[in-house]
Amino acid sequence: MLYPDVSTGASGRVALSYVSVAHRPPSLSNAVFVRVSDDGGATWGAAQKAGESAETYAQEPHVLVDPHNRVHVVWSEGGGWGPRVALWHAVSRSADLAEAGVSWTSSAMPLHDRLTRTKAAIDRCGTVHVVFEVWSGQRIDIGYARFGNAGWSSIIKPFDKLGGMPSLAVGDDVIHLVWDRILRKGDPKTRTPIQTEAVHSTLAVSG
Repeated sequence: MLYPDVSTGASGRVALSYVSVAHRPPSLSNAVFVRVSDDGGATWGAAQKAGESAETYAQEPHVLVDPHNRVHVVWSEGGGWGPRVALWHAVSRSADLAEAGVSWTSSAMPLHDRLTRTKAAIDRCGTVHVVFEVWSGQRIDIGYARFGNAGWSSIIKPFDKLGGMPSLAVGDDVIHLVWDRILRKGDPKTRTPIQTEAVHSTLAVSG
């Protein structure tokens, strides 16, 4: 099991997502699996394949439960430390994941930048918000995209403060984002420590 992630919903629902190295054939390392518990984690349903990358490995999946108890998964597609080629979203068509034949809908957004360290959150309208690092040479920007009723938005870089290691949380009408910004690079020769600061900013929630 790689990249495990967990989220909770209403009525005791707990959802787990991961990329499995135990499934065969090896091509299923492109796939993201979900297991759901509806009794607070006491028992778990069988693994379901929520989605599958088109060509290469699934990376950093994040599982989310919306206000209707449907399960969403977001992940990036790419190999190793190389560029990510797509950002994916999958959602269960039904909240009842024990239902026979429940299916998933997935959608990909092609990427043109190197992207890593994704984090995701969901708002009360069921819109999924994703934040990540965007690498361009030695420059690291904070990137943001969302998935709503109209599908994927475009990727934006809404802040002029460079940095990395982003995270986010969604309130009623605002997205809170935090990341670290390097003020001074470290130098092991002079034993100069790296100096960073935490940056907080917000974006308005929109569907």
